[in-house]
Amino acid sequence: GTEYLEKIVQVPLDIPLISSDDLEKLLTNQLRILMGDLLESESNRIYWGNVYYSGFKHFFKNIRDVTRYINVLRFSYGLVKDEVNPIDFIAITSVQVFIPEIYHKIKDNKKVFTNLSTLSESDKIEFKHICEDIISCTDQRIQKFLLNFLKTLFPNLNTIYENTIYGANTRNWYRANRRICSEDVFDTYFKLSLPNGEISQKEIRSIINLENEPKEFSNKLIEFSENGKISRFLAVFPDHVSKIQMENIGNVISSILDTGDRFPDDRSILYGTPMSIHYITRLLLERLNNQNERFTILENSIKDSTSSLYTFVWEIDYQDELQGRYNYKKANDSEKVFTISPEQLDTLEKLVCTKIETWADQGKLKSHPKVVPILQTWKQWGADQGNIDSVIEEIIECDDCLINFLSNCISPHYSHCVTDYVGETTWRIHFGLIEDFIDLNVIETRLNDINFLNKVENMTDMEKLAIELFLENIKKYKLNPDQKIQPYRD
Repeated sequence: GTEYLEKIVQVPLDIPLISSDDLEKLLTNQLRILMGDLLESESNRIYWGNVYYSGFKHFFKNIRDVTRYINVLRFSYGLVKDEVNPIDFIAITSVQVFIPEIYHKIKDNKKVFTNLSTLSESDKIEFKHICEDIISCTDQRIQKFLLNFLKTLFPNLNTIYENTIYGANTRNWYRANRRICSEDVFDTYFKLSLPNGEISQKEIRSIINLENEPKEFSNKLIEFSENGKISRFLAVFPDHVSKIQMENIGNVISSILDTGDRFPDDRSILYGTPMSIHYITRLLLERLNNQNERFTILENSIKDSTSSLYTFVWEIDYQDELQGRYNYKKANDSEKVFTISPEQLDTLEKLVCTKIETWADQGKLKSHPKVVPILQTWKQWGADQGNIDSVIEEIIECDDCLINFLSNCISPHYSHCVTDYVGETTWRIHFGLIEDFIDLNVIETRLNDINFLNKVENMTDMEKLAIELFLENIKKYKLNPDQKIQPYRD
């Protein structure tokens, strides 16, 4: 522990006494050598002053404290300097060096130190009790300033001690500035490396540097997807859209939309991955002054696309929803200024319909992983029924396409009882959706003819599940279409 560290140096030395002013000068000079002018910059000066005077300066009693601390900071900061807020890292390292037991307790209570949500009274009492237990683990001298110091580092503690309420913008700001109080960044301060699947600030900067090279930007997105980092990229990139030059907004939107079909679907967020793509697109478009500029970018993105189809279908269909078209509920605010005008939306619908027809003519639509929602939207937009029937005939004739089609017709349902520690996921098959396009008897006959022994090895889990649900429930559904279908439980 602390006593052991104090005894590492066994050689007896007479360390001269030093005044508190001289000790502070030594400390700040050492920090300046390590950090340069970073702490005194206009953007950091006030926050650094708050951290310094709320408690940081009080950890240091002698020259040996300064030397020991700077040695640890010099080593550890070099490992994560691109991923953390430098002031927060300086502060938490002082906790690590001088009160390591507190450091580990903070690490083990992430929820207490990063929660920004409104707390119930019982949660406040529980979290406050945890904080007080943590602070009591150190000596009286440090206890006097530790709470204020931690409140400066973790302002969300004010939700516990002072009924402060924080909004979503605050959460985004903390994340964008790599603050330790952000639940997305917290772990990096304690692991000295990025968690698996996390995307580094260096990687963010590297892709921003490609903003005027659409092909290279797209390749980097595909690389993130292949490395399991694309979900994190989509989550954190909104914090950086303001760094994209105005003249390159079209490049970035085109790249993201035209690679979107290659991204895995993230079911942890409402509407999945397409909503994350839409959010970035919207933020970029909102930086443009008028609907004509936004329309031109979306129009060119659709015309120039070569790799994605569903992402464009989803985006334009969502614009329909925002404007209250088709069966979507009409927007309450009739004065709302939309991203594009209704007339421009008509044009974009037609362009995407042309893209769908092209994919169908080229034989690519029948095997698209999202073929069913594409067909649904195409039909909603007034597609010729003969064109849809042609694609359906191709699907029926192709074993793999038919299996993929069925996997589009199952969906998860989530439930969680108050007494359960873990929620339950059940899967259901939607026979009504299937019947909108293919006769169930036709599918049943085809599935009975397919030799699954030759295919099962290359089938996805969702495809296997879809076939299982279809074959187990088809007879019951035919007897009584209104009967509740038995779900499959994970």
